[in-house]
Amino acid sequence: MLNELSKSLSVELDEFNKGLKNSLVPSVKEYNNVLEYIYTTKGKQIRPIIGILAAKMLGEFSKEQNTFLQAIELIHNATLFHDDIIDEADTRRSYPSLNKEFSNSVAVLSGDYFLACAIKNICSIKKPQVTSLFADYMKEICEGEIEQNLSLNTIPTIEKYLDKTGRKTALLFSLTLHGIGILSEKNELSSLLKSFGKNLGMVYQLQDDIKNFSDFDGKPVLNDLKSGIITLPIIFLYEENKEIKNLVSNHKYEEILSLLNKSDAPKKSKQQVKNFTDKAIANAKDFPENNYKMLLLKLLAELGN
Repeated sequence: MLNELSKSLSVELDEFNKGLKNSLVPSVKEYNNVLEYIYTTKGKQIRPIIGILAAKMLGEFSKEQNTFLQAIELIHNATLFHDDIIDEADTRRSYPSLNKEFSNSVAVLSGDYFLACAIKNICSIKKPQVTSLFADYMKEICEGEIEQNLSLNTIPTIEKYLDKTGRKTALLFSLTLHGIGILSEKNELSSLLKSFGKNLGMVYQLQDDIKNFSDFDGKPVLNDLKSGIITLPIIFLYEENKEIKNLVSNHKYEEILSLLNKSDAPKKSKQQVKNFTDKAIANAKDFPENNYKMLLLKLLAELGN
């Protein structure tokens, strides 16, 4: 469905991508080769897509909202560059990761540069509420990343894992729609958009957790587990079989995968996806009734299946 949405929103996404490139104009000309590689390996752009849908649901897609979404996408990519170094990842979106194609140094500095450009974009909007919102979210997202890195190979409780996920991937979805609501001057809906974004982000991430145990979207199977990141299916598996803790410690990945496929963990993980899908549907109850709301809910349903 994302491909369909990209086509139907092609005018807005063209404006977005043009603005994104204009945000990245380095004085160091040699860096343009790196930027071209990043453009070539860009992702699905789900955050700008849901942001544009929300903006058009509330009215028009404004220049300020476009600038805001560019900042979100810059931050998203910056976190990926840094994540791939931490995880020692060789691939990203079926391409060599930035650190693999160039070097760890280039990837770190690219993340820093993208962050700087994102901050510049946010400041250009000249709305203190948006600047403060952006800063608060960035602080919390960084704290979520720190928490994850300091708890590698540790099996958390389900509650703790969901809380951590809510402070990482889901929080960026929440920021996307929260900011769009504020910039649309629809204060009565901004809190609902914030919650809808967070629950949509939880659906997106938990599905990614489940799919990480199969060959999906060019991502290596068991990549999270091999990086020491314990996700929801493993936590549910641990509830059924405490021996999983020793298997994780001893890197017995194929044995873990075999036990997982015979357990109720995938089914229980899917139920969590449904729970967050239902919460997002409830958040959307008071959204304006139009085609863009329908498309947001259709995207939610597809992500949840």
